[in-house]
Amino acid sequence: QNLPHNQGYLLIVNSKNQSGLPITLCVTDYTSRKCDVYSTLTAFKTFGQDVFLLPPMDKEGVGYDINIDNLGINKSPAINYISNIEFIPIPYNFLLNIESAGQKPVSKLTGKVEKVIKYNPDTYYVLASDAPTLVTLNLSFEKGFRAYEIKCSGNLSCFLASTFAPLFGKEIKTQVLVNNWENGWITQGGQIAIAFIPQYLEYFGIVLIIGLLTYLLSRLRK
Repeated sequence: QNLPHNQGYLLIVNSKNQSGLPITLCVTDYTSRKCDVYSTLTAFKTFGQDVFLLPPMDKEGVGYDINIDNLGINKSPAINYISNIEFIPIPYNFLLNIESAGQKPVSKLTGKVEKVIKYNPDTYYVLASDAPTLVTLNLSFEKGFRAYEIKCSGNLSCFLASTFAPLFGKEIKTQVLVNNWENGWITQGGQIAIAFIPQYLEYFGIVLIIGLLTYLLSRLRK
């Protein structure tokens, strides 16, 4: 309860999963009452460590709560063990400024997301400023989401470009995990389409079935 938020920490959890789902962890601070860390622990079969980084937050805040969920589903009990939980203070700002000899300077993410259009839960259009930008959409991290560079002008053009981005767009490979749960991409700005590829495979399957049925009906009529 007395840990200051202006200090960085490593949060280390030693746990073991015997059966069912592993533990879900939420670390909330007393200021925002939101999860600064929200993650499912690794399903270790012997005791193992999950390590999370808590960077310095607000200067005046103090105190954290640790909330642990142990969820069983449909008569499948979740049996988990925790041996210990540690908060280890670290010199976050000092470590952040360490550079090795000959290290290339890292470009700062100075850009920002200027516009987001959600066409459906599987397709998004993003306009970012022309600078290195971290693009996030409050989507849980999932490798099935892909980001693509596109070019378009006007609402219809951008809708079509975003929809067919997996076919004609240039993929952005720098997908990253943000805040321990969120999907993110480091981009150079500009126009970006984000698509959920597994859903596109379902669409392709539907089109294939319709095409096959149309072909069979035409053959039957003949």
